[in-house]
Amino acid sequence: MNKLIKEASNAKYIPNILLVSLFSLSFVIIGSMLGILITVPDLPDFLSLSINDLTLGFLPTILLVFLYMKVVEKRSYRTMGFEKKGYKKYLYGFLFGLILFSIAVILSIIFGGMTIKLSFQTSFLPAIVTILLGFLIQGAAEEVVFRGWVLPVVGARYNLKVAIILSSALFAFLHGLNPGITLLSVINLVLFGVFAAVYALQEESLWGICGFHSAWNWIQGSVFGVKVSGTTVPGGSIFITTPVESKDLISGGAFGIEGSILCSVVFVVGIVYCIKKMKSIKV
Repeated sequence: MNKLIKEASNAKYIPNILLVSLFSLSFVIIGSMLGILITVPDLPDFLSLSINDLTLGFLPTILLVFLYMKVVEKRSYRTMGFEKKGYKKYLYGFLFGLILFSIAVILSIIFGGMTIKLSFQTSFLPAIVTILLGFLIQGAAEEVVFRGWVLPVVGARYNLKVAIILSSALFAFLHGLNPGITLLSVINLVLFGVFAAVYALQEESLWGICGFHSAWNWIQGSVFGVKVSGTTVPGGSIFITTPVESKDLISGGAFGIEGSILCSVVFVVGIVYCIKKMKSIKV
């Protein structure tokens, strides 16, 4: 049995699918509401994004999940895949996220979906760095909820296929109201969820996918100047990558490259790669 599933199966209480869905979305919604209560006013746009939206908006979600596990399931947060000395997996995952997203952008440029030009100025550095710190929290929070908690809990009560499908569907649902959402971008959100699930499962750890998720989001807005799931990142970027008109299938259009067919290909390749690396489970 996969280590993540085995640890979840030792919980004192394992909810059914309906309750898992309700609890997971509640963690995110209540966490963001708590973040609003401690919002820091009158900040520059990039600091407001990093501190208010990404850090204060998502850190309470992580703490809520940890508290629930401690009080209800009677198990440590480490059992969801945060083993000690996981920094190597985190750094590898972070690098993997940078590389995979860069490949998607390069392919889009090659196929005429985007144009790119250098836009870096030293005045952009504070925004680029602080937004990275915010994405480290935001990426980890979504992974804690959907791959750290939903995936193994559902896998322990039902089976891995149900767990992967539900965790991916809930993840996509959470992003369903983002600006510029399209059918293809929804499909890609599901594919990202599947990729994240099999990535976590093949490593039997959450460290790597947390690093990947944070790097994936940060490089979009602060490095390539691409919209992150339909949202523009303020403060400047190293490059400006502009979608070519009428090439939405390749560029992703208003949603950003996550809404492109090229991201679909990248995620499918990533899924196949992770599944082939699995040794202890069958999906």
